[in-house]
Amino acid sequence: MKYTYKAIDQSGETVEGEAQAEDKFALAKQLKEQGLALISADEESEKSGLSKFNISFGGVKLAEKITFAKNLATMVDAGLSL
Repeated sequence: MKYTYKAIDQSGETVEGEAQAEDKFALAKQLKEQGLALISADEESEKSGLSKFNISFGGVKLAEKITFAKNLATMVDAGLSL
């Protein structure tokens, strides 16, 4: 299968590319051997050209999830019940 991926190199730079792999785990192993750490991978579908367009409809950003989790932990520690 063909994947488009985002990875981080040893210097912390983000790298994007395409690679062939059996599955996402094989892709992660392949990139690790090249000194890259996989962040995300999307399978490219040969049946539809729509997979080339990464369309997001209002997902929650990672930073917002982290802030929410920290705030929730603080409130639970303070004695608020869920």
